[in-house]
Amino acid sequence: MGGYFYEVFLIYLSRELRAQYCVFGFLKMMNKKIIPFIIGIVLICSNTKLFSQQEAFMLFGGSGIEEGKSLLQTPSGGYMISGRTRSIGSGSDDYYLINVNTQNELLFDNSYGGPHHDRCQSIISLGNGTYGLFGQSWDFAGGRLNFNLTIVDAFGGLVNREVFFRDKRDLGLKIIKTSDDGYVMVGMAQVFDGHGQMFIMKTGGDFNVVWEQDFGAGGRKDYAFDVFENENGYLLIGTYSGFYGMYASFPDFQEKSDIGIIQLDFNGDTLWTYEYVGDNFDFGYSICQVDDKIFALGSTKSEGVGSFDILLLELDIEGNLLNSYTYGDIGFEYGYKIISDSDNNLLIVGSSNSNLNSPALYVLKIDLDGEQLFERRIEGIDAVYGYDIIENTSGNYMITGTYTIDESDKDVFLLGLDKEGDIIDNDTNYQLTQEPITIYPNPILGGKTIVSTFNNDVLIESVVIFDAAGRIVKETNYSSPQQKIRLNVNDLKSGYYIINTRLNVGGKHVNKIIVY
Repeated sequence: MGGYFYEVFLIYLSRELRAQYCVFGFLKMMNKKIIPFIIGIVLICSNTKLFSQQEAFMLFGGSGIEEGKSLLQTPSGGYMISGRTRSIGSGSDDYYLINVNTQNELLFDNSYGGPHHDRCQSIISLGNGTYGLFGQSWDFAGGRLNFNLTIVDAFGGLVNREVFFRDKRDLGLKIIKTSDDGYVMVGMAQVFDGHGQMFIMKTGGDFNVVWEQDFGAGGRKDYAFDVFENENGYLLIGTYSGFYGMYASFPDFQEKSDIGIIQLDFNGDTLWTYEYVGDNFDFGYSICQVDDKIFALGSTKSEGVGSFDILLLELDIEGNLLNSYTYGDIGFEYGYKIISDSDNNLLIVGSSNSNLNSPALYVLKIDLDGEQLFERRIEGIDAVYGYDIIENTSGNYMITGTYTIDESDKDVFLLGLDKEGDIIDNDTNYQLTQEPITIYPNPILGGKTIVSTFNNDVLIESVVIFDAAGRIVKETNYSSPQQKIRLNVNDLKSGYYIINTRLNVGGKHVNKIIVY
């Protein structure tokens, strides 16, 4: 093996493109478990600003296409990640939910949906141990795309669905919980023509609609991508004559696009509007507020130095433009999400292909004056798109998005950065095995159950049991792996648990057990 990498290194120095192709082709034939390690070796050889040994994308998904769109930290310190999947589920696209605990263990990954289009765009905590997955679905009301809020418990079990039927093609793109314990949902709705308008809907805590508003002209597609509650009501950002997808393909666009920002009061009435109108294509994606400054994030082709640059607009609370900033290089930079952290700095996540062969994860940290604190481009095997970023309780930043293996195999990723932008190393493999196991009896009455595999060559190395909060409550490692084990759970209280069974063939099997 040492000789092989020595040869690759020499080729890289003399024939850069050929070496990248050879190394990436070698990676494609290997298990995902070692991808972060091998990527690190490749980056040591390359002349980039990227990290090498510390780089570690945590990947989730099957053999098809998955996207990670939104994440949050759970009360136990783990993470819920939502998106879409084509590897598992009932149809072409299904809602996808991943739960990871503080020990970097996958508790479950579940899908929700019908036989047709179901795409989750946003996740929130609803309280009482339940979570809301918001997006759009086709099958649950009238055979049209409608806003869909799928409610699940802490174990990923389906609790309820709230479908907002309008007999039109509606796309749900963001949900927030409001200070009055209600909800605001935004997206695109076909209100008065077959194209679509920016759309916002307010509901009570019972999900009954209180009011709804739409903005935009006819004959074009207008999208609301984000909403933020402030002291005056709700800040809305979107794109007039926009698009829905990962990135725009030009010159496929028929016309220019502009950024729209709207301040509504708590009753849905418009207080002010601001429109960024350039001479080319401009997209508005995300918005936040720090003290009396509003920061609106998008991408612009009207300004900057590259194909697209990240655009940051700074407004006062009356909607007057104070400053505008662009960030980018010779390629494209798309900004998808902006947040403020506990130090009142701004974090931007998106993607960039400047000086790179494929789009990379792009993370930018700036202060409130627009000064850059750090900039990171983090490559994968192929394209990497960052869609959401949060600050966790430790003060680090967690990012999710989509990691491309090839055009038919894309995974959800989770990646951590510290406050200085250094990558938090995670070497855990979350890949689930397809090897079947059986747990009997389940539910467990009497304190003992049998866990076994169906294949004499597939043996159980260890069993880890987690409670509803993601805490390890029982862990047993077997010095001699076995096909069948007797598991004693007499010391567990009655309730639901997640059991991870680790196998000698690699990966793990995740199941729910009930103890009486």
